[in-house]
Amino acid sequence: DDVRRRMSLRDCDAYLRVASEYASALPGVEKIYMYATSFGGYLTLKYLADHSENPFEKIALRCPAVNMYDVFTANVMTEENRELIAAGKEASVGFDRKIRVSPSFLEELREADISRINFIDFADDILILHGTKDEIVTIEGVEKFSDDNVIEFMPIRDADHRFIDPGKMKEAILRVAEFFDMA
Repeated sequence: DDVRRRMSLRDCDAYLRVASEYASALPGVEKIYMYATSFGGYLTLKYLADHSENPFEKIALRCPAVNMYDVFTANVMTEENRELIAAGKEASVGFDRKIRVSPSFLEELREADISRINFIDFADDILILHGTKDEIVTIEGVEKFSDDNVIEFMPIRDADHRFIDPGKMKEAILRVAEFFDMA
């Protein structure tokens, strides 16, 4: 409910900054951890690339859309969405929760291609989990990104993008808890 009418990467970045600053300032909080999926994974990596300080002790990403523009245009948008965008109009895009996407937002995504950025300096603090049956974000692209950046990559056999199978979700949660030293 607190999202602006139009998506912008600048607003997403500001929101992530405010949320991490808020969490860090809470009484008794010494470290904050990040767990993000899909677009949230993309935004987390973009945040790391755009800021000199990493506010997170460790980061676990599930099915991160490291090639967000391609994922968005090929696997999230419908043909009707693409037609509206091509006509210079906004489109209501998404699955369960729709967002208003403008042609300028898509151009922001195209220009902010994080798959070409070097994340090796952050690699020891990042874990990527990905379902082998992900129908939205291809596992091959994310595995290559992980390999290129020496980031620990854990495929979750037969998991889809949303990890609908409770057993697959439990497996992911256990692996993240271990990575965060919380198991």
